[in-house]
Amino acid sequence: MSTLRRTPMAKAGLAQLEPLSDALLTRLTDLAAVNARRCEALWRMSALFYITVPVTLILAGLQGAPDVLREFVEALGWFGYVIVVGVTLQMLHYFAALWRARQIEAVIDLARIERAGLVDDIRRRRVAAAEAL
Repeated sequence: MSTLRRTPMAKAGLAQLEPLSDALLTRLTDLAAVNARRCEALWRMSALFYITVPVTLILAGLQGAPDVLREFVEALGWFGYVIVVGVTLQMLHYFAALWRARQIEAVIDLARIERAGLVDDIRRRRVAAAEAL
């Protein structure tokens, strides 16, 4: 949690969330969760269609008709490389969107936790436990 708190994005986000009411913060939490689920669904769908299906077809082609597959790949030429680079960039885009959505969700959750005073309670208990030793 301390690593998240030190990131510039989290510092800016927490500052923007500070003046908001608890009710609005709860709605933002719900919205961030919906966005994160949507991004995760897109990530899973792209992994299925851009990676699993082509790999399965390539492996099946290698087993069933390796000569036909080789001719197909040779016929693609440089365009095949363009397709691979395009798919890779698309996958990176979906992964970055999912990562960002989870980060936003975590910052909003952190703001709610800090507002409730839970972080201070944990710190006090940790200090008390350390002093007891």
